[in-house]
Amino acid sequence: MQRLAPDTELVLFRVVQEALTNIARHSNSPTAQIRLTRARTTNGDAVVLTIEDAGKGMPGVAGVNQLTGGRSGHTPGVGLASMRERLHQIGGRLEIDSVVGRTTIKAVVPIRDQQPG
Repeated sequence: MQRLAPDTELVLFRVVQEALTNIARHSNSPTAQIRLTRARTTNGDAVVLTIEDAGKGMPGVAGVNQLTGGRSGHTPGVGLASMRERLHQIGGRLEIDSVVGRTTIKAVVPIRDQQPG
């Protein structure tokens, strides 16, 4: 895979960082799996970052404010909201699928035509 634009690389790094922090703090998962792939979409090529854990799941995934319950002195849902905002700024989106035993966070970012060599 070619290098991505620097702002895209930074956003994806921060999404991984936040997701792993959330897994360590909240999921009780013994493992996490990270995948970075390139996919063809109806709107062109995209990079797809997937972070999956085997933890307890996230109750009320649709309600970002319910996710952390304010534990560890955090404002509820700030990590996920931050991921969504960072991705939105570069034209990407965040998808979350969670059930007990598996949570998948997927960041999908269109690949721009101009990329550094």
